[in-house]
Amino acid sequence: ERFQEGVLRFAMDRILPSDIEKAYNAKVWFRIDESGKVSEIKLVNSSGDAAIDRVLLEAIDRQPRWTPASDSKGGAFYRQEFALALVKKGC
Repeated sequence: ERFQEGVLRFAMDRILPSDIEKAYNAKVWFRIDESGKVSEIKLVNSSGDAAIDRVLLEAIDRQPRWTPASDSKGGAFYRQEFALALVKKGC
């Protein structure tokens, strides 16, 4: 949840209100590596606006380290994949 808030805050500070509708078309795929670092960030669906796409990629890249996925004993850490798509709130 904090991750989503951080990404949204970063992106919304840099995307003009008149362009926000374009951002809802974008989808970003990324991986959290075994150390908790964001890696392999890829744009899966473009917003149709190169500047918005760059902002979304940068928003993911600038996030702090995560607690990496681990086994039930906490002894081994694993990579984990995520996809982020912005969605509208409300009806």
